[in-house]
Amino acid sequence: MTLRLLNTNKDLWFRLTIVPLVGIITPSLTNVLPDGVVLDTFFAKNPYIFKMIAVVVLFEINRLSLRYCRRKLKAFSSIVVRLIIQLFLLVVITSVLLVFFLNLWYGQILNVDNFGDNVVSNVYVGLSAAIIFTLYYEMSYYIAIWQRENLLNKQLEIENVKSQLLILKNQLSPHFMFNALSNLSALIDSDKEKASEFLTKFSEAYRYLLKHDDAIFPSLEV
Repeated sequence: MTLRLLNTNKDLWFRLTIVPLVGIITPSLTNVLPDGVVLDTFFAKNPYIFKMIAVVVLFEINRLSLRYCRRKLKAFSSIVVRLIIQLFLLVVITSVLLVFFLNLWYGQILNVDNFGDNVVSNVYVGLSAAIIFTLYYEMSYYIAIWQRENLLNKQLEIENVKSQLLILKNQLSPHFMFNALSNLSALIDSDKEKASEFLTKFSEAYRYLLKHDDAIFPSLEV
């Protein structure tokens, strides 16, 4: 099974499916409705909708931050330095947004006075999910870069081999001609029949070379 890479330019499927799904299942991972809180309001009866909206907003803002960092941090040659800066910004942005949404949820929607413990657990879960998403994006980003560079290097190697073969071929052709003529000259004096046969074979071989002059890997069959 191959890992599906995430590209911030081609991740609409991920943003429309996986991210909202995470928001929907989040209420089952954290204490969304504290004991004793019973409200007959839309969001109180459907906490997953509020959580889904919060997760989508968090993800989209962090995604924009990630794209911004990639453009602005190109001057740093070290991948580790870039990742540290990106993770630091991620933690700051996510923490601020999580505190805002949690205060909105517990303080304004549920009217809970003391919800400090719930904030800690929710921030922990939210930061963990944000870091996992970010590392997945960055891993996909650098794997894609490595694949492009690897493909480019292979293409350069192929072009280099072709150039070397072409140089060798150009060098070989004059030597082949002079050696053949030298052998033919020797055969004319000693055995005219063999010289005639040699000349026929030589003309066929040289005709083949001229016909396939542009071929890098010609067939061995005459």
